[in-house]
Amino acid sequence: MLLERGIRLGRGLDLLLSRVLRLEMRLKTAWMGNFTLRVNVARFVMESGKDNSQHEKSYGFPTKVNGRSYVKGQSLPPYQVNSNPLGTAYRDSLVGSLKKCSVEEKVLEISEFVKPNVEWINKSLIVRTADLSTLIKLDKLLASVVGVNVDFIYVGGFYLIFIFDSKEELFYFKDEVPMVKSWFPWMEVWNGQSLPFERIAWLKITGVPLHLLHNEVFDSVGRMYGKIVHASGMCKESYDLTYDLVGVLVGEGTVINDSVMLR
Repeated sequence: MLLERGIRLGRGLDLLLSRVLRLEMRLKTAWMGNFTLRVNVARFVMESGKDNSQHEKSYGFPTKVNGRSYVKGQSLPPYQVNSNPLGTAYRDSLVGSLKKCSVEEKVLEISEFVKPNVEWINKSLIVRTADLSTLIKLDKLLASVVGVNVDFIYVGGFYLIFIFDSKEELFYFKDEVPMVKSWFPWMEVWNGQSLPFERIAWLKITGVPLHLLHNEVFDSVGRMYGKIVHASGMCKESYDLTYDLVGVLVGEGTVINDSVMLR
C-alpha cells in the first residue's frame, strides 16, 4: 500500500511538473504585435526569500538597440527590421542634441612665431550678416556696391572677413555705403583679434509621429540646440514626411546626435 501510494504520489508530481513546464513554455512564446513577450517566472527559496534563479538582463526605458527603442520590461528582439514604420509606440526618436564627449580636453601650445596674416591687418573688415538670407545672396549684394573692390572669406556662422585693396576703400565701404549697415549690423576692422566660434548646424529630425507633424514641433526641437536660422518647411504636399531639416546657429563644434521625447 505505501509503495503503491508512493508510486501514485510520484506520478501525480510528475504530471503537475509537466503542466507547469508547458505553461511556462507557452508564456515565453506569447506575441504582442511584432514583439515576443518573454515571461520570467519567479522562483524563491524559503530560507532567504531571495530569487534562486538566474535572471536575464532587462532593458530599461528608454533604451536604443540597433537604432530602435524598447520600453521597460520587453525582451530584446532579434535583429530584424521593424515592420511598424513608426517604431515603438509613444517613443519618438529625433536627431538633434549635442553629443557629450567624455574625452579629456587636449591643449596645444602654439609657437610665438605663428602670426596673423599681416597683409590683411588694417585692410580687412570682420562683418556679421543680419540673417541667413543675406549670407546666401552675398555675391549679388556686393556686386551692387560700386567703387569698391572687395574679396570675402567665410569664417563660420554669420561671420565673414572682407579684404580690401586699401584702408581708404575699407572705411568708404564701412561708413559711406548706406545699405551696408542693414546687411551687416556688426562690423569691425580686423587687427589680428580672435572671433567667437560659431557655425550653422543642419538638424535632420526624424521619427515624429504622423499626428504631430507640424512645423512648430520641428522648430521647437531645433530651439533646444541653438537659434533657429532656417525654420521647418514641411507641408502636407511634401512627398516625404519621414524627416525635415532645421538650421540652427550653435557655438560648439560637437556633432549633434541625440533623441528627444515628445509629450
